[in-house]
Amino acid sequence: KDIVAVGDIRDGIVTGLLPNKQNPIIYSGTFILLDGNKTGFLHINSLGTLKNNANKVSDIAEILRKGDSVKVEITELKADGKISLKGIRKNCS
Repeated sequence: KDIVAVGDIRDGIVTGLLPNKQNPIIYSGTFILLDGNKTGFLHINSLGTLKNNANKVSDIAEILRKGDSVKVEITELKADGKISLKGIRKNCS
């Protein structure tokens, strides 16, 4: 699927983790490659059910690693082309 829309549920692959600006030894977000051609951003506050019942996650690397397969929901398409995501679940490898 090349066209994305808010509310779409997509499979993706974690391609990189974004360090926190105030504390660069922890990660506050991750980039997700969607369907091989679009990249979205998943912020730590949008992990959703990826948290596995954890109340608070301070480092997204506690949940996700580069190469992980995930299912995400597209929550926002910004005017500059950026895509915001919400985590749904990790896919089994």
